[in-house]
Amino acid sequence: MKKISSLVTDNPKVLRDIQRRGDWRKPQIELPPQAIAIVNDLFKELAGIYHSTWHLVMRTDATLAYAKLQWSQTLFEHSVTTELQLAEGLSRARMDTNAYLPKASVFCDWCQGIDEAFFVEAFRRLIRNETAASLAEKVTRREVGYRCRSLLPENQAMRLFRSVLHLNIHKSMRSELAEPRPLLDSSCEEDFSKYGDQIESDEAKKFMQRMKRIQQEKRVQNKRGS
Repeated sequence: MKKISSLVTDNPKVLRDIQRRGDWRKPQIELPPQAIAIVNDLFKELAGIYHSTWHLVMRTDATLAYAKLQWSQTLFEHSVTTELQLAEGLSRARMDTNAYLPKASVFCDWCQGIDEAFFVEAFRRLIRNETAASLAEKVTRREVGYRCRSLLPENQAMRLFRSVLHLNIHKSMRSELAEPRPLLDSSCEEDFSKYGDQIESDEAKKFMQRMKRIQQEKRVQNKRGS
């Protein structure tokens, strides 16, 4: 997604070109007036939190209006509809070390308690073959679990798992996920289980060994630095 500041500038000619190309899109859904009022109040809070860079992003009234339009739609689509959710998002924003306003989708994740630690824990459960904590996590394992455990380097596996889980979480919120069907019929499950646990255990051991090596390397580097 392009930055808002790259869509709208102070140059009137650029503004006319944007409007002529049809980039000023209306939301794909009709938003109630209450939603617009909520976003207006939300942007006042965000302007205070990100005050040092706010003027660099929201350089014109047109930019601000366009941002509010997009945020209204994103909040609605991600089912962020309560004051409690917005309060949680603003609380995370106040702890944000980034000086710039986050994407609307990132803010929605904050409102719903989804952060990087959430994805790390879900990934660890996958590697350790622990029970999935949600339907979204279960479906994600079915879609990319084998690749993440057996085929990809750890950093690539984490990126893939995170992106698919993030997508499935929001599908689940919209009631678009169904319980995955068993890959094996009942006659095969018993035989497979004899070997499956050992395979998963070996993968978990490999992962933990990699983590230990990384920690040891960091300790050595810290000692050299001191």
